[in-house]
Amino acid sequence: MKPSVNKILTKLSKKQVELAAEKIELTVADDVAKMVQTSQATVKKLKRLLELHQKNDQDIINALRKLNADTDKRAGKLNAEVQKFERADIEIADVLERAEKAARELGVGPNAIKGYSTLDKLYNQVEAAYKEANLFVYSDLKRFVN
Repeated sequence: MKPSVNKILTKLSKKQVELAAEKIELTVADDVAKMVQTSQATVKKLKRLLELHQKNDQDIINALRKLNADTDKRAGKLNAEVQKFERADIEIADVLERAEKAARELGVGPNAIKGYSTLDKLYNQVEAAYKEANLFVYSDLKRFVN
């Protein structure tokens, strides 16, 4: 018995559906495989970028630590220079006192001595400048590097 044309077409269409389904499964499987590779590459790149961020962060911290150490050293040298003038106001006061004593002995005012009034004004300026320089406090950079 010969199969009818309709029967043949029905069987063929079922085969086509099965083949189409297999083709879709293969296409999805290919897409999944490609996405696995893409995702693995993405993870690798992102991890490398994170490493670069961390290295950059550590470089900044190291630079700040070095800067802090260098500025501490320079500040120590500057403070030592300031301390050299610790007695400057006392030395000026001593000279002014001797000038006043000499002026009294001569029966004149201390302003009669050339430069006395200038030195008297400088005494106050030196004393104020020394106090200001001696009390100077640097910003604390440690909070940025710890």
